[in-house]
This record gives sequence, structure tokens and C-alpha cells, in this order.
Amino acid sequence: MIKEEDLVDLYKKLVTQIPPYIEEEIRQALRREEQGSLAYDSLEKYLENVRIAREEEIPICQDTGIPKFLIKL
Repeated sequence: MIKEEDLVDLYKKLVTQIPPYIEEEIRQALRREEQGSLAYDSLEKYLENVRIAREEEIPICQDTGIPKFLIKL
């Protein structure tokens, strides 16, 4: 049986973290971009959001709303 706490923990992890290999790919892409370009600024801001989300346990992207689940047993 799945416990409610386990679902909450899983969901929290899904919305506050990205896999390390993806974060590294984004960092590599940032290094290839010209500093000050739109792409550079976007990647830099995304990585900053990832850091904040990880540290403060808040969603990486806050503009997608809050999901609600209806579970019937």
C-alpha cells in the first residue's frame, strides 16, 4: 500500500529537482553561449531557479499552478 507521505515526498522531489545529468547539460550549453545573449541569460536564469528550488524546496517553475488529485479507494 502506498502511503500519503511517500506520494508527497515523490511529488516534492519531482517539482523541485532535475536529474544531475540534465543540469550538467544545461551548464555545458551555458558555457557555449555568448555572455549577454538571450540564450545565455535564459539558461543562467533557469539554473538559478533550479538552485533556489532545491534549497528552498519550492517548485522550479511556479507559474504552472498547483495540481489537485482525486483518489478513490
